Amino acid sequence: MSIVTFEQRKEKITKIEHIDEQIDLARSYVKRLRNKAKNCTGTLTEKLALNEDVKQAELAFRKLRMASFEIEDDLLAKSKLN
Repeated sequence: MSIVTFEQRKEKITKIEHIDEQIDLARSYVKRLRNKAKNCTGTLTEKLALNEDVKQAELAFRKLRMASFEIEDDLLAKSKLN
């Protein structure tokens, strides 16, 4: 499964309002993957793959939350230049 990465989410942020939107989307994506992994009745390989997807999604979510202020500062600096 292809996981939405931090870089992909960061590219979608063009306004300050988009930061919270992407954080909310990332949070719900992690929750959805966790539920899917919890309810998985497949083979061990499938379960391990789902758990790896959950870890990657959580990492992207954490990075986005940690970088949100830096992203906001970058957007403000870009807007001041224009």
